[in-house]
Amino acid sequence: MQTTATERANFTKVDQWRGALICVTVLVTAAAYSFRFTSFLHVKDMALFGGACAVGATVIFRRRLPWTGSAAFVPLWALIACALLFRVLLFPAAVPADTLTSAARSALLLLFAGLSYDVLTQETWRERVSDALAGTAVLVAALGLIQYANLCPFFFPVFEGYAQRVYSVFGNQDLYGGYLALGAPILVHRFLSASRTRWLLLAGLAVVIPGLLVSGCRSAWLAAAVGVVVGLTYGGMNRRRVAVLAAVVVALSVATISVAPAPTTRRITDSLRDDDEGVWARLWFWDGAVRMWRDAPVLGVGLGNYAYWSPRYLGEALQTSSGTGRFSYEIRVDHPHSEPLQALAESGALGLLCWLWLFARLCRTRGPEWGGLAALIVFSLFNGPLECAAHALAGLLLAAALLAGKHGARSEARVPAYLLPAAVVVVGGFLLWAVVLPSHRFQAAEDAHLAGEPCLGLYERAVDHPWPNASGRMEYAIALAEAGFEAEAYREFERALKGLDTGDLYLALGLLAAKRGDNEAALQWTRACLYRWPSNLDAQQLIEALEERD
Repeated sequence: MQTTATERANFTKVDQWRGALICVTVLVTAAAYSFRFTSFLHVKDMALFGGACAVGATVIFRRRLPWTGSAAFVPLWALIACALLFRVLLFPAAVPADTLTSAARSALLLLFAGLSYDVLTQETWRERVSDALAGTAVLVAALGLIQYANLCPFFFPVFEGYAQRVYSVFGNQDLYGGYLALGAPILVHRFLSASRTRWLLLAGLAVVIPGLLVSGCRSAWLAAAVGVVVGLTYGGMNRRRVAVLAAVVVALSVATISVAPAPTTRRITDSLRDDDEGVWARLWFWDGAVRMWRDAPVLGVGLGNYAYWSPRYLGEALQTSSGTGRFSYEIRVDHPHSEPLQALAESGALGLLCWLWLFARLCRTRGPEWGGLAALIVFSLFNGPLECAAHALAGLLLAAALLAGKHGARSEARVPAYLLPAAVVVVGGFLLWAVVLPSHRFQAAEDAHLAGEPCLGLYERAVDHPWPNASGRMEYAIALAEAGFEAEAYREFERALKGLDTGDLYLALGLLAAKRGDNEAALQWTRACLYRWPSNLDAQQLIEALEERD
Protein backbone atom coordinates (compact mmCIF):
# COMPACT_ATOMS: atom_id res chain seq x y z
CA MET A 1 0.00 0.00 0.00
CA GLN A 2 1.53 3.29 -1.07
CA THR A 3 1.51 6.31 1.22
CA THR A 4 -1.13 8.85 0.25
CA ALA A 5 -0.61 12.61 0.06
CA THR A 6 -3.05 13.11 2.94
CA GLU A 7 -1.17 10.68 5.16
CA ARG A 8 2.11 12.43 4.36
CA ALA A 9 0.58 15.77 5.25
CA ASN A 10 -0.66 14.42 8.57
CA PHE A 11 2.79 13.05 9.40
CA THR A 12 4.11 15.68 11.82
CA LYS A 13 7.54 16.53 13.16
CA VAL A 14 6.63 14.64 16.31
CA ASP A 15 6.02 11.53 14.22
CA GLN A 16 9.48 11.91 12.72
CA TRP A 17 10.91 11.85 16.23
CA ARG A 18 8.78 8.85 17.08
CA GLY A 19 10.10 6.96 14.08
CA ALA A 20 13.67 7.77 15.08
CA LEU A 21 13.04 6.59 18.65
CA ILE A 22 11.59 3.32 17.34
CA CYS A 23 14.83 2.69 15.44
CA VAL A 24 16.93 3.60 18.49
CA THR A 25 14.88 1.23 20.66
CA VAL A 26 15.51 -1.60 18.20
CA LEU A 27 19.24 -0.98 18.48
CA VAL A 28 19.45 -0.53 22.25
CA THR A 29 17.15 -3.46 23.08
CA ALA A 30 19.30 -5.83 21.04
CA ALA A 31 22.73 -4.52 22.05
CA ALA A 32 22.14 -3.87 25.77
CA TYR A 33 23.55 -6.38 28.24
CA SER A 34 25.00 -6.37 31.74
CA PHE A 35 26.57 -8.87 34.11
CA ARG A 36 24.87 -7.11 37.04
CA PHE A 37 21.59 -8.96 36.44
CA THR A 38 20.81 -12.66 36.65
CA SER A 39 19.99 -12.65 32.94
CA PHE A 40 20.95 -10.48 29.98
CA LEU A 41 17.29 -10.69 28.95
CA HIS A 42 16.23 -8.62 31.96
CA VAL A 43 18.44 -5.78 30.73
CA LYS A 44 16.70 -5.95 27.37
CA ASP A 45 13.31 -5.75 29.07
CA MET A 46 14.53 -2.60 30.80
CA ALA A 47 15.73 -1.15 27.48
CA LEU A 48 12.37 -1.94 25.89
CA PHE A 49 10.55 -0.18 28.72
CA GLY A 50 12.73 2.91 28.31
CA GLY A 51 12.13 2.97 24.57
CA ALA A 52 8.39 2.49 24.99
CA CYS A 53 8.24 5.39 27.45
CA ALA A 54 10.15 7.64 25.04
CA VAL A 55 7.95 6.70 22.08
CA GLY A 56 4.85 7.11 24.24
CA ALA A 57 5.94 10.59 25.29
CA THR A 58 6.04 11.72 21.66
CA VAL A 59 2.57 10.29 21.10
CA ILE A 60 1.11 12.52 23.83
CA PHE A 61 2.00 15.60 21.79
CA ARG A 62 -0.30 14.35 19.04
CA ARG A 63 -3.22 14.50 21.49
CA ARG A 64 -4.99 11.64 19.72
CA LEU A 65 -3.72 8.36 18.29
CA PRO A 66 -5.36 5.88 15.90
CA TRP A 67 -6.41 2.72 17.70
CA THR A 68 -5.56 0.56 14.67
CA GLY A 69 -2.09 -0.25 15.95
CA SER A 70 -3.38 -2.14 18.97
CA ALA A 71 -6.34 -3.57 17.06
CA ALA A 72 -3.94 -5.11 14.55
CA PHE A 73 -2.74 -7.51 17.25
CA VAL A 74 -6.14 -8.42 18.69
CA PRO A 75 -5.31 -12.18 18.56
CA LEU A 76 -2.37 -11.73 20.93
CA TRP A 77 -4.31 -9.40 23.23
CA ALA A 78 -6.99 -12.11 23.36
CA LEU A 79 -4.31 -14.65 24.33
CA ILE A 80 -3.15 -12.44 27.21
CA ALA A 81 -6.73 -11.84 28.35
CA CYS A 82 -7.47 -15.58 28.35
CA ALA A 83 -4.29 -16.30 30.32
CA LEU A 84 -5.18 -13.74 32.99
CA LEU A 85 -8.82 -14.81 33.20
CA PHE A 86 -8.35 -18.57 33.25
CA ARG A 87 -4.88 -19.09 34.73
CA VAL A 88 -4.81 -16.27 37.30
CA LEU A 89 -8.41 -15.69 38.33
CA LEU A 90 -10.55 -18.78 37.65
CA PHE A 91 -8.13 -21.72 37.59
CA PRO A 92 -4.82 -20.40 38.95
CA ALA A 93 -1.64 -21.86 37.50
CA ALA A 94 0.94 -23.56 39.70
CA VAL A 95 2.89 -20.28 39.77
CA PRO A 96 0.45 -17.41 39.07
CA ALA A 97 3.24 -14.87 39.61
CA ASP A 98 5.05 -16.22 36.56
CA THR A 99 1.86 -15.97 34.52
CA LEU A 100 1.46 -12.32 35.52
CA THR A 101 5.04 -11.35 34.70
CA SER A 102 4.93 -13.23 31.40
CA ALA A 103 1.66 -11.52 30.48
CA ALA A 104 3.08 -8.11 31.46
CA ARG A 105 6.13 -8.59 29.29
CA SER A 106 3.98 -9.63 26.31
CA ALA A 107 1.68 -6.67 26.89
CA LEU A 108 4.63 -4.24 26.95
CA LEU A 109 5.80 -5.56 23.57
CA LEU A 110 2.30 -5.24 22.11
CA LEU A 111 1.95 -1.71 23.48
CA PHE A 112 5.19 -0.74 21.76
CA ALA A 113 3.92 -2.23 18.50
CA GLY A 114 0.69 -0.27 18.90
CA LEU A 115 2.59 2.97 19.46
CA SER A 116 4.68 2.28 16.35
CA TYR A 117 1.93 1.15 14.00
CA ASP A 118 0.86 4.41 12.37
CA VAL A 119 4.51 5.34 11.73
CA LEU A 120 4.83 2.10 9.77
CA THR A 121 1.97 3.09 7.45
CA GLN A 122 4.62 5.28 5.82
CA GLU A 123 6.66 3.30 3.28
CA THR A 124 9.71 5.41 4.08
CA TRP A 125 9.59 4.48 7.74
CA ARG A 126 8.96 0.82 7.00
CA GLU A 127 12.25 0.88 5.12
CA ARG A 128 14.01 2.78 7.89
CA VAL A 129 12.86 0.38 10.57
CA SER A 130 13.99 -2.53 8.39
CA ASP A 131 17.33 -0.77 7.99
CA ALA A 132 17.53 -0.37 11.77
CA LEU A 133 16.96 -4.11 12.21
CA ALA A 134 19.60 -4.90 9.59
CA GLY A 135 22.09 -2.42 11.05
CA THR A 136 21.53 -3.83 14.52
CA ALA A 137 22.17 -7.34 13.19
CA VAL A 138 25.49 -6.11 11.77
CA LEU A 139 26.45 -4.56 15.13
CA VAL A 140 25.48 -7.71 17.05
CA ALA A 141 27.41 -9.85 14.56
CA ALA A 142 30.50 -7.67 14.96
CA LEU A 143 30.34 -7.91 18.75
CA GLY A 144 30.03 -11.69 18.52
CA LEU A 145 33.06 -11.94 16.23
CA ILE A 146 35.05 -9.74 18.60
CA GLN A 147 34.16 -12.08 21.43
CA TYR A 148 34.97 -15.19 19.39
CA ALA A 149 38.42 -13.80 18.63
CA ASN A 150 38.78 -12.82 22.33
CA LEU A 151 39.75 -9.30 21.29
CA CYS A 152 37.98 -7.59 24.17
CA PRO A 153 37.85 -9.85 27.26
CA PHE A 154 36.93 -6.87 29.45
CA PHE A 155 33.49 -6.70 27.82
CA PHE A 156 33.14 -10.42 27.06
CA PRO A 157 35.12 -12.39 29.65
CA VAL A 158 35.69 -16.13 29.41
CA PHE A 159 33.90 -18.06 32.17
CA GLU A 160 35.36 -21.31 33.38
CA GLY A 161 33.09 -24.25 32.65
CA TYR A 162 30.86 -22.30 30.23
CA ALA A 163 30.85 -24.17 26.93
CA GLN A 164 29.47 -21.52 24.58
CA ARG A 165 32.25 -19.63 22.83
CA VAL A 166 29.93 -16.86 21.63
CA TYR A 167 27.34 -16.01 24.27
CA SER A 168 27.34 -12.44 22.89
CA VAL A 169 24.89 -9.77 24.02
CA PHE A 170 22.13 -12.35 24.46
CA GLY A 171 23.93 -14.71 26.83
CA ASN A 172 23.27 -17.56 24.41
CA GLN A 173 24.81 -18.51 21.08
CA ASP A 174 21.51 -19.74 19.63
CA LEU A 175 19.79 -16.41 20.30
CA TYR A 176 22.82 -14.71 18.77
CA GLY A 177 22.55 -16.81 15.62
CA GLY A 178 18.78 -16.34 15.49
CA TYR A 179 19.02 -12.55 15.51
CA LEU A 180 21.53 -12.61 12.67
CA ALA A 181 19.26 -15.02 10.79
CA LEU A 182 16.39 -12.51 10.75
CA GLY A 183 18.75 -9.69 9.76
CA ALA A 184 20.37 -11.52 6.84
CA PRO A 185 17.25 -11.59 4.57
CA ILE A 186 16.71 -7.87 5.17
CA LEU A 187 20.29 -7.11 4.14
CA VAL A 188 19.97 -9.31 1.05
CA HIS A 189 16.73 -7.65 -0.03
CA ARG A 190 18.13 -4.17 0.53
CA PHE A 191 21.29 -5.05 -1.44
CA LEU A 192 19.27 -6.32 -4.39
CA SER A 193 16.90 -3.33 -4.42
CA ALA A 194 19.10 -0.40 -3.26
CA SER A 195 20.54 2.04 -5.77
CA ARG A 196 23.21 3.88 -3.78
CA THR A 197 24.09 1.99 -0.62
CA ARG A 198 24.52 -1.51 -2.03
CA TRP A 199 28.26 -1.69 -1.26
CA LEU A 200 27.61 -0.64 2.32
CA LEU A 201 24.97 -3.35 2.55
CA LEU A 202 27.41 -5.87 1.10
CA ALA A 203 29.90 -4.86 3.80
CA GLY A 204 27.18 -5.53 6.38
CA LEU A 205 26.65 -9.02 4.96
CA ALA A 206 30.41 -9.55 5.16
CA VAL A 207 30.03 -9.21 8.94
CA VAL A 208 26.71 -11.01 9.43
CA ILE A 209 27.56 -14.17 7.48
CA PRO A 210 30.74 -15.01 9.47
CA GLY A 211 28.91 -14.16 12.68
CA LEU A 212 26.06 -16.47 11.72
CA LEU A 213 28.48 -19.30 10.96
CA VAL A 214 30.55 -19.01 14.15
CA SER A 215 27.35 -19.09 16.21
CA GLY A 216 27.30 -22.81 15.47
CA CYS A 217 23.50 -22.68 15.44
CA ARG A 218 22.21 -24.97 12.69
CA SER A 219 18.61 -23.86 13.10
CA ALA A 220 19.76 -20.27 12.57
CA TRP A 221 21.52 -21.31 9.37
CA LEU A 222 18.34 -22.95 8.14
CA ALA A 223 16.23 -19.95 9.18
CA ALA A 224 18.52 -17.53 7.35
CA ALA A 225 18.42 -19.64 4.18
CA VAL A 226 14.61 -19.84 4.23
CA GLY A 227 14.32 -16.12 4.96
CA VAL A 228 16.61 -15.21 2.07
CA VAL A 229 14.66 -17.42 -0.34
CA VAL A 230 11.36 -15.84 0.79
CA GLY A 231 12.88 -12.35 0.61
CA LEU A 232 14.16 -12.91 -2.93
CA THR A 233 10.57 -12.98 -4.18
CA TYR A 234 10.29 -9.31 -3.18
CA GLY A 235 13.73 -8.14 -4.35
CA GLY A 236 14.90 -7.01 -7.75
CA MET A 237 16.35 -10.11 -9.42
CA ASN A 238 19.20 -8.31 -11.12
CA ARG A 239 21.42 -11.11 -12.41
CA ARG A 240 24.63 -9.20 -11.84
CA ARG A 241 23.81 -8.40 -8.24
CA VAL A 242 22.63 -11.95 -7.56
CA ALA A 243 25.90 -13.27 -8.97
CA VAL A 244 27.93 -10.85 -6.85
CA LEU A 245 25.91 -11.78 -3.78
CA ALA A 246 26.36 -15.52 -4.38
CA ALA A 247 30.11 -15.11 -4.90
CA VAL A 248 30.48 -13.08 -1.72
CA VAL A 249 28.46 -15.58 0.35
CA VAL A 250 30.52 -18.52 -0.91
CA ALA A 251 33.82 -16.71 -0.36
CA LEU A 252 32.88 -15.61 3.16
CA SER A 253 31.64 -19.09 4.06
CA VAL A 254 34.84 -20.76 2.87
CA ALA A 255 37.00 -18.20 4.68
CA THR A 256 35.03 -18.54 7.93
CA ILE A 257 35.10 -22.35 7.83
CA SER A 258 38.85 -22.24 7.25
CA VAL A 259 39.47 -19.92 10.18
CA ALA A 260 36.87 -21.39 12.56
CA PRO A 261 36.22 -25.08 11.75
CA ALA A 262 34.99 -26.00 15.24
CA PRO A 263 31.62 -24.18 15.18
CA THR A 264 31.06 -24.80 11.46
CA THR A 265 32.29 -28.07 9.95
CA ARG A 266 32.06 -29.89 13.27
CA ARG A 267 28.45 -28.84 13.68
CA ILE A 268 27.73 -30.01 10.14
CA THR A 269 29.33 -33.42 10.71
CA ASP A 270 27.49 -33.75 14.04
CA SER A 271 24.23 -33.43 12.13
CA LEU A 272 25.03 -36.65 10.28
CA ARG A 273 25.76 -38.67 13.41
CA ASP A 274 23.23 -40.82 15.24
CA ASP A 275 24.41 -39.58 18.64
CA ASP A 276 24.00 -35.86 17.89
CA GLU A 277 23.11 -34.48 21.32
CA GLY A 278 21.44 -31.34 19.96
CA VAL A 279 18.86 -33.35 18.03
CA TRP A 280 18.16 -35.80 20.85
CA ALA A 281 17.89 -32.99 23.40
CA ARG A 282 15.20 -31.28 21.35
CA LEU A 283 13.31 -34.53 20.91
CA TRP A 284 13.42 -34.90 24.69
CA PHE A 285 12.22 -31.32 25.27
CA TRP A 286 9.43 -31.75 22.73
CA ASP A 287 8.37 -35.05 24.31
CA GLY A 288 8.06 -33.32 27.68
CA ALA A 289 6.10 -30.41 26.19
CA VAL A 290 3.60 -32.74 24.51
CA ARG A 291 3.12 -34.65 27.77
CA MET A 292 2.54 -31.34 29.55
CA TRP A 293 -0.08 -30.30 27.00
CA ARG A 294 -1.90 -33.63 27.24
CA ASP A 295 -2.56 -32.93 30.92
CA ALA A 296 -3.97 -29.45 30.19
CA PRO A 297 -5.12 -29.59 26.54
CA VAL A 298 -7.49 -26.61 26.46
CA LEU A 299 -6.02 -23.92 28.71
CA GLY A 300 -2.44 -25.13 29.12
CA VAL A 301 -0.42 -24.90 32.32
CA GLY A 302 -0.31 -21.09 32.25
CA LEU A 303 1.94 -18.49 30.64
CA GLY A 304 5.45 -18.65 32.06
CA ASN A 305 4.78 -21.97 33.82
CA TYR A 306 6.58 -24.30 31.42
CA ALA A 307 9.79 -23.92 33.44
CA TYR A 308 8.04 -25.01 36.65
CA TRP A 309 6.59 -28.18 35.14
CA SER A 310 9.50 -29.12 32.88
CA PRO A 311 11.50 -31.21 35.43
CA ARG A 312 8.51 -33.43 36.15
CA TYR A 313 7.59 -34.07 32.53
CA LEU A 314 11.17 -34.32 31.31
CA GLY A 315 11.86 -36.80 34.12
CA GLU A 316 8.82 -38.77 33.04
CA ALA A 317 10.08 -38.76 29.44
CA LEU A 318 13.49 -40.02 30.58
CA GLN A 319 11.90 -43.09 32.09
CA THR A 320 10.25 -44.17 28.83
CA SER A 321 11.75 -46.23 26.05
CA SER A 322 11.22 -43.52 23.41
CA GLY A 323 14.93 -42.97 22.86
CA THR A 324 15.31 -39.96 25.12
CA GLY A 325 16.52 -42.21 27.91
CA ARG A 326 20.09 -41.70 26.70
CA PHE A 327 20.22 -38.51 28.80
CA SER A 328 21.62 -39.22 32.24
CA TYR A 329 21.62 -35.74 33.72
CA GLU A 330 19.08 -33.29 35.05
CA ILE A 331 18.24 -30.14 33.19
CA ARG A 332 15.65 -27.51 33.96
CA VAL A 333 14.70 -25.69 30.79
CA ASP A 334 12.72 -22.50 30.59
CA HIS A 335 11.32 -23.37 27.16
CA PRO A 336 11.07 -26.54 25.01
CA HIS A 337 13.13 -25.07 22.15
CA SER A 338 10.01 -24.69 20.04
CA GLU A 339 7.68 -21.70 20.28
CA PRO A 340 4.62 -23.56 18.90
CA LEU A 341 5.07 -26.31 21.49
CA GLN A 342 5.57 -23.77 24.26
CA ALA A 343 2.38 -21.99 23.19
CA LEU A 344 0.58 -25.33 23.20
CA ALA A 345 1.92 -26.35 26.62
CA GLU A 346 1.41 -22.98 28.33
CA SER A 347 -1.81 -21.73 26.74
CA GLY A 348 -3.32 -24.91 25.32
CA ALA A 349 -5.39 -25.23 22.19
CA LEU A 350 -7.03 -21.89 22.96
CA GLY A 351 -3.70 -20.06 22.89
CA LEU A 352 -2.52 -21.86 19.78
CA LEU A 353 -5.70 -20.77 17.99
CA CYS A 354 -4.87 -17.15 18.84
CA TRP A 355 -1.43 -17.53 17.23
CA LEU A 356 -2.94 -19.18 14.16
CA TRP A 357 -5.47 -16.33 13.95
CA LEU A 358 -2.63 -13.80 13.77
CA PHE A 359 -0.72 -15.92 11.26
CA ALA A 360 -3.80 -16.15 9.03
CA ARG A 361 -4.05 -12.35 9.05
CA LEU A 362 -0.40 -12.03 8.13
CA CYS A 363 -0.75 -14.53 5.28
CA ARG A 364 -3.02 -12.02 3.52
CA THR A 365 -0.21 -9.46 3.37
CA ARG A 366 2.76 -9.06 1.04
CA GLY A 367 6.01 -7.17 1.50
CA PRO A 368 9.79 -7.54 1.80
CA GLU A 369 9.43 -7.80 5.59
CA TRP A 370 8.36 -11.40 5.02
CA GLY A 371 12.01 -12.39 4.56
CA GLY A 372 13.02 -11.48 8.12
CA LEU A 373 9.72 -12.68 9.55
CA ALA A 374 9.99 -16.04 7.79
CA ALA A 375 13.49 -16.48 9.21
CA LEU A 376 12.20 -15.76 12.72
CA ILE A 377 9.30 -18.19 12.29
CA VAL A 378 11.59 -21.01 11.12
CA PHE A 379 14.04 -20.29 13.93
CA SER A 380 11.14 -20.37 16.42
CA LEU A 381 10.33 -23.94 15.42
CA PHE A 382 13.57 -25.11 17.05
CA ASN A 383 14.27 -22.44 19.67
CA GLY A 384 12.62 -19.97 22.06
CA PRO A 385 13.52 -16.54 20.64
CA LEU A 386 10.35 -14.86 21.83
CA GLU A 387 11.70 -15.06 25.39
CA CYS A 388 14.13 -12.32 24.31
CA ALA A 389 12.68 -8.82 23.97
CA ALA A 390 14.96 -8.01 21.02
CA HIS A 391 13.77 -10.96 18.91
CA ALA A 392 10.12 -10.52 19.90
CA LEU A 393 10.28 -6.78 19.16
CA ALA A 394 11.83 -7.42 15.74
CA GLY A 395 9.10 -9.93 14.91
CA LEU A 396 6.29 -7.61 16.03
CA LEU A 397 7.68 -4.66 14.07
CA LEU A 398 8.02 -6.75 10.92
CA ALA A 399 4.46 -8.04 11.39
CA ALA A 400 3.20 -4.50 12.09
CA ALA A 401 4.92 -3.25 8.93
CA LEU A 402 3.19 -5.91 6.85
CA LEU A 403 -0.22 -5.19 8.37
CA ALA A 404 0.24 -1.41 8.19
CA GLY A 405 1.39 -1.64 4.59
CA LYS A 406 -1.81 -3.47 3.68
CA HIS A 407 -4.43 -1.77 5.84
CA GLY A 408 -2.94 1.61 6.78
CA ALA A 409 -4.20 3.62 9.75
CA ARG A 410 -7.94 4.13 10.09
CA SER A 411 -8.42 7.66 11.37
CA GLU A 412 -12.06 7.06 12.28
CA ALA A 413 -11.06 4.88 15.25
CA ARG A 414 -9.29 7.24 17.63
CA VAL A 415 -8.63 7.24 21.37
CA PRO A 416 -6.98 9.77 23.71
CA ALA A 417 -3.24 9.69 23.08
CA TYR A 418 -2.29 9.37 26.74
CA LEU A 419 -3.97 5.96 27.22
CA LEU A 420 -1.29 3.83 25.58
CA PRO A 421 1.66 5.70 27.20
CA ALA A 422 -0.08 5.42 30.57
CA ALA A 423 -0.50 1.69 30.03
CA VAL A 424 3.21 1.45 29.17
CA VAL A 425 4.15 3.11 32.47
CA VAL A 426 1.87 0.81 34.49
CA VAL A 427 2.77 -2.45 32.75
CA GLY A 428 6.45 -1.69 32.28
CA GLY A 429 6.79 -0.31 35.78
CA PHE A 430 5.32 -3.50 37.20
CA LEU A 431 7.74 -5.58 35.12
CA LEU A 432 10.73 -3.58 36.39
CA TRP A 433 9.56 -3.89 39.99
CA ALA A 434 8.68 -7.60 39.82
CA VAL A 435 11.53 -8.91 37.64
CA VAL A 436 14.34 -6.48 36.89
CA LEU A 437 14.90 -5.04 40.38
CA PRO A 438 15.06 -8.48 42.09
CA SER A 439 17.33 -9.69 39.29
CA HIS A 440 19.84 -6.96 40.12
CA ARG A 441 19.68 -7.65 43.86
CA PHE A 442 20.09 -11.42 43.55
CA GLN A 443 22.98 -11.02 41.14
CA ALA A 444 24.76 -8.73 43.62
CA ALA A 445 24.28 -11.37 46.32
CA GLU A 446 25.47 -14.17 44.04
CA ASP A 447 28.58 -12.20 43.02
CA ALA A 448 29.46 -11.68 46.67
CA HIS A 449 28.81 -15.37 47.37
CA LEU A 450 31.11 -16.53 44.58
CA ALA A 451 33.80 -14.07 45.63
CA GLY A 452 33.76 -15.45 49.18
CA GLU A 453 32.50 -12.16 50.60
CA PRO A 454 29.66 -11.73 53.15
CA CYS A 455 26.49 -12.33 51.19
CA LEU A 456 23.70 -13.37 53.58
CA GLY A 457 22.64 -9.78 54.20
CA LEU A 458 22.41 -9.17 50.46
CA TYR A 459 20.35 -12.32 50.00
CA GLU A 460 18.03 -11.32 52.87
CA ARG A 461 17.45 -7.95 51.24
CA ALA A 462 16.67 -9.66 47.94
CA VAL A 463 14.23 -12.24 49.33
CA ASP A 464 12.44 -9.54 51.32
CA HIS A 465 11.13 -8.19 48.01
CA PRO A 466 7.34 -8.76 48.03
CA TRP A 467 7.20 -10.45 44.61
CA PRO A 468 8.05 -14.20 44.81
CA ASN A 469 11.35 -15.40 43.37
CA ALA A 470 11.83 -19.14 43.87
CA SER A 471 15.20 -19.35 42.11
CA GLY A 472 16.55 -16.57 44.31
CA ARG A 473 15.29 -18.30 47.45
CA MET A 474 17.07 -21.48 46.42
CA GLU A 475 20.34 -19.60 45.98
CA TYR A 476 19.81 -18.04 49.40
CA ALA A 477 19.17 -21.48 50.90
CA ILE A 478 22.42 -22.79 49.42
CA ALA A 479 24.33 -19.88 50.95
CA LEU A 480 22.69 -20.53 54.31
CA ALA A 481 23.57 -24.22 54.20
CA GLU A 482 27.18 -23.45 53.35
CA ALA A 483 27.33 -21.01 56.27
CA GLY A 484 26.08 -23.71 58.66
CA PHE A 485 22.52 -22.41 59.13
CA GLU A 486 20.90 -25.70 58.17
CA ALA A 487 17.49 -25.16 59.77
CA GLU A 488 17.11 -21.81 58.04
CA ALA A 489 18.33 -23.34 54.77
CA TYR A 490 15.75 -26.12 55.02
CA ARG A 491 13.00 -23.55 55.51
CA GLU A 492 14.13 -21.55 52.48
CA PHE A 493 14.32 -24.67 50.31
CA GLU A 494 10.73 -25.48 51.29
CA ARG A 495 9.63 -21.98 50.39
CA ALA A 496 11.35 -22.31 47.02
CA LEU A 497 9.04 -25.27 46.25
CA LYS A 498 6.24 -22.77 45.62
CA GLY A 499 7.94 -21.75 42.37
CA LEU A 500 10.42 -24.55 41.58
CA ASP A 501 10.05 -28.27 41.07
CA THR A 502 13.62 -29.32 40.24
CA GLY A 503 15.47 -32.49 41.20
CA ASP A 504 18.38 -30.66 42.84
CA LEU A 505 15.96 -28.81 45.11
CA TYR A 506 14.42 -32.08 46.35
CA LEU A 507 17.88 -33.61 46.76
CA ALA A 508 18.98 -30.70 48.95
CA LEU A 509 15.90 -31.16 51.14
CA GLY A 510 16.57 -34.89 51.35
CA LEU A 511 20.19 -34.39 52.41
CA LEU A 512 19.26 -31.84 55.08
CA ALA A 513 16.43 -34.02 56.41
CA ALA A 514 18.76 -37.04 56.60
CA LYS A 515 21.38 -34.97 58.41
CA ARG A 516 18.93 -34.03 61.14
CA GLY A 517 17.71 -37.64 61.46
CA ASP A 518 14.28 -37.35 59.80
CA ASN A 519 14.50 -40.52 57.67
CA GLU A 520 10.87 -40.46 56.54
CA ALA A 521 11.09 -36.92 55.16
CA ALA A 522 14.50 -37.66 53.65
CA LEU A 523 13.12 -40.65 51.74
CA GLN A 524 10.15 -38.64 50.54
CA TRP A 525 12.30 -35.78 49.25
CA THR A 526 14.92 -38.04 47.66
CA ARG A 527 12.39 -40.18 45.84
CA ALA A 528 10.85 -37.00 44.47
CA CYS A 529 14.33 -36.06 43.27
CA LEU A 530 14.77 -39.39 41.43
CA TYR A 531 11.43 -38.92 39.68
CA ARG A 532 12.80 -35.71 38.14
CA TRP A 533 16.44 -36.85 37.96
CA PRO A 534 16.30 -40.64 37.44
CA SER A 535 20.05 -41.23 37.10
CA ASN A 536 21.30 -39.19 40.06
CA LEU A 537 23.81 -41.39 41.91
CA ASP A 538 23.79 -39.27 45.08
CA ALA A 539 20.03 -39.69 45.40
CA GLN A 540 20.23 -43.44 44.75
CA GLN A 541 22.98 -43.90 47.35
CA LEU A 542 21.09 -41.79 49.89
CA ILE A 543 17.95 -43.90 49.46
CA GLU A 544 19.96 -47.12 49.91
CA ALA A 545 21.56 -45.76 53.08
CA LEU A 546 18.21 -44.61 54.48
CA GLU A 547 16.56 -47.94 53.74
CA GLU A 548 19.41 -49.83 55.45
CA ARG A 549 19.09 -47.50 58.45
CA ASP A 550 15.38 -48.35 58.73
